[in-house]
Order: sequence, then structure tokens, then C-alpha cells
Amino acid sequence: MKSFLPVDSGKVRFYPTEDSEQPGGIIDRTVVASLGALAPFEDEANIFAVDGANVRLEAQTFPSIAGSPLCLVLNVAIGLLNCTMFNYNYSVQVMTNLETNINETPIPASQPPLGGANPDGDPPH
Repeated sequence: MKSFLPVDSGKVRFYPTEDSEQPGGIIDRTVVASLGALAPFEDEANIFAVDGANVRLEAQTFPSIAGSPLCLVLNVAIGLLNCTMFNYNYSVQVMTNLETNINETPIPASQPPLGGANPDGDPPH
């Protein structure tokens, strides 16, 4: 599963750089994910787990916005066998270098992040 990390309802932040040494660069991040509401199938063995989760800066495209701004994206791999998942919970903390010009931009609620989920660890710093 893949999702933008909004800063407000329908609003994401555009990060200026992937370089952790530059203003606005991400110094550190922490993500915790867990399953929320589940409905196991009756009389069946079932398995449900969060197999991995991370947050990454990923280049995105938006209608009527030039270029490919960097946005924070949550990637979660969830394993389910013989059950239905209704939601999952997450908490993300991000520490950045001080930035004087923060760009928080409204996006359509139906706009998904590009690409598929890839929770194989965080990118190198």
C-alpha cells in the first residue's frame, strides 16, 4: 500500500532536496504501522501482519504543477491470509533541517502517489 503523508486535509509538502545537509532536507525519520480493523474468515486459519513500512521522498507529478516535486510517501507491505482488512494505523515523525520557504500544496483527494509500494528499507542518507 502506498499513500501520501499529508500535512493537512488534501495538502502535501513539497521538499526542496534529498540532501540531508541542505535546508529542508530530511535528517531522520521514524515510522510505525499496525493493522487496524480486521475480519477473519470463519473456520479458516488466518494470518495478518505488517511485513514492512517506510517513508521516502519520491518525485511526483501533479496536474497543472510544473516539474516533479519531491513528496513524502508512506510505503506499507501488509500480509493477509483468509481475512479482510478495513484499515491500518500509522505514525510518522520526520526531522528536517530548518527551511525558510515551506511549500505546502493542495492536491486532489483522488491523486495517488506514483509507482508501487516498495518497503525494502529507507533510502541511504
